[in-house]
Amino acid sequence: MKVRFASLVALLLLVVSAAWGQIPDNPDGPWAQKNADIYRTNVTTAPYIFQNGGVVVREVPLPAGVQPPRHGFHSQIMFDSQGNLYWRGSNNEPSPSPSESVSIYSLDPNGNLRWKSDNLFGHFRAWAAPLVGQQRIYAVGTDFGKAGPGSRPVIAALNKNTGATIWATPLPPGPPNWAPALALANGVLYAASEPWRKTVGEEDITVVTGFAIDAATGVIGFMADYQLPDGVPVAAPGAPQGIPNQAFTIVPDAFNGAPGIFFNVSSNVPNEETIVAINLDTGAVQWRAVGEKMNHNHLVYSPVNRELYKVSWSDYGYTFTVYDVATGAVKGRLNASQESFLDPLVPSDGSSNLLWHNVGGHGWCDTASLLPDGKSIITADFSGVVSIYSSDGQGNLTHRILLSGPSHWGEMHHFAQLVPDPSGMHQGGVGIAMTRHNPDDPYHSDTVQVLAVDAATGQVLWQYDTGIWGPAWHNFYTFDIGARAPVAVSPSGKLYYVRQNALYILEPAEAPQIDGSVILDGYWGSSNYGSGDGTWTVAPPLTLEFREPGTTNVLFRKSIALNVNTAVDTRGAVGWFRLNGIQPGVYDIAAKSYVQDRFGRHYEFSHWLRAVARSVSVPPTGTGSAPVELFIINADADGDNEVTLFDFGLLVQAFGTLRGDENWNQAVDFDGDEEITLFDFGVLVRDFGLIGEE
Repeated sequence: MKVRFASLVALLLLVVSAAWGQIPDNPDGPWAQKNADIYRTNVTTAPYIFQNGGVVVREVPLPAGVQPPRHGFHSQIMFDSQGNLYWRGSNNEPSPSPSESVSIYSLDPNGNLRWKSDNLFGHFRAWAAPLVGQQRIYAVGTDFGKAGPGSRPVIAALNKNTGATIWATPLPPGPPNWAPALALANGVLYAASEPWRKTVGEEDITVVTGFAIDAATGVIGFMADYQLPDGVPVAAPGAPQGIPNQAFTIVPDAFNGAPGIFFNVSSNVPNEETIVAINLDTGAVQWRAVGEKMNHNHLVYSPVNRELYKVSWSDYGYTFTVYDVATGAVKGRLNASQESFLDPLVPSDGSSNLLWHNVGGHGWCDTASLLPDGKSIITADFSGVVSIYSSDGQGNLTHRILLSGPSHWGEMHHFAQLVPDPSGMHQGGVGIAMTRHNPDDPYHSDTVQVLAVDAATGQVLWQYDTGIWGPAWHNFYTFDIGARAPVAVSPSGKLYYVRQNALYILEPAEAPQIDGSVILDGYWGSSNYGSGDGTWTVAPPLTLEFREPGTTNVLFRKSIALNVNTAVDTRGAVGWFRLNGIQPGVYDIAAKSYVQDRFGRHYEFSHWLRAVARSVSVPPTGTGSAPVELFIINADADGDNEVTLFDFGLLVQAFGTLRGDENWNQAVDFDGDEEITLFDFGVLVRDFGLIGEE
């Protein structure tokens, strides 16, 4: 059944008359709303301030009475242009009160409480972050408001300086939850329900209820139900939440000068029209298009190509789709799900439980950001991979693996942001994100990391160890263990995240705790990866063992991703690692393999001999730096820490093969060019007979 759409012209007239004489409100910068701006580029204008690779953290206990954000990788910290923080509380998790409601909190840049709002915003720990306008703060409730169970949820505007309620508008009955992201443009606030089932005549249909509201007065000027395919998941009856995966992308001149608003939902059925474009001059659906499966990702608008970009899971055949913004025509689709830099790893028990490092898909988290060229995006993948997708505007799409990190890093399971570097050192910008942890790590030391990734070269510029670890895969965000709000970039460039009882502020230090370099003997890699021109390329991840000095007793491990420069040393490509958040002390630091203990099995990849940096004195964070230099000798294909005839035999078996051939063996691709040739033979001959350190 088709849903009737009212005209939005009346809305526009209403807004103009209601707010006559007032300056229309707009977001207070690219840190004020989900995904940064109306184009949802995930690009901030905050400066990159960590050029030296050093990070020091301030841990600030949450002020009395302040609730941390909802657990999970959905909540976000928002900022105003002065650097004040705003977030939605969580109502006493993990035991939410049945009679209390959620508030919005504002803290100053040092973590001091500025204000707490009225308890307006629902009993449940909703996902929707507040939206920070230039004039007001906006937030939406979930299943009930201040009056308790059974009352209508509200959308409200708050005073930026005091948190006092300026207006609170009850939301229409019917939808069980109003939790998705808000959007604000030129004095009009846009919001929508989660998908829900509505009875129309004799049938039930799936709809999203969308509305536009005068941001100055709270008067709803337009509301409509937009029908969705039946395969779109909805909240179960009585459930406090469904799948709040809408994020609104606004394009002011989308349809021959008319503004448009765009959103996507997920479906459990392939080939359903889950991309929706609404003409804001009429309120009608301008077009619908078939989308792919995903959860929390968003549509990114490219003003250069006038295209919408969408990354997704690969369930329905594609991981990247490009739509014409005016017509919804699919200009191109690409499936990179099976692409990888590192081949699947066989566990030490020889079973068939392989550890994969292919792209897999995207869209469990909001990590896609528009690059400075305006036609490419950077996004994280399911297996610790970071990808670059590009469109030439004519339907020709490309994909490149920029970085291949440890498998447990996952999809950088938190929101990511792209930060410009005013120094010009990182012209593609710097991606800031959080990783997952490895719950199977026997040392409990493969913890959640904050990463800074050069978007042009793929180099991990630095990483900060949060110490977050737990025995389950989801502990990186759970109640008393994980990050209750993922790392967010403030207008000053400082980084913030929240755990159960504290706010963490990451600030630049003069140097990292460990300033390390790795020379990979005879390794030059492939120009298919990294920067794409052969200057920076991807090398296998590396696991650093921190040992008790003078022994082989491993105290803990840290895994790093290595993108290496091929133009600075004639012996082999060079990679750097800058580590922060390491327990101070004196260690022997050993490196040989990429190691993952996952799912009850042990995985390892290497063709290196072990190198050890002895008696490294790691100072406290922010007080100095420990230099570490590792020269890692090549050609140990069988992993026994010496180069022998056994390695030669493996090379002979795979000689002449290309990656993907039947007898291919990545362990004897010593130079990393994805073919086994005389160059690999030359590396083995040169290093034959050498033995690594213990």
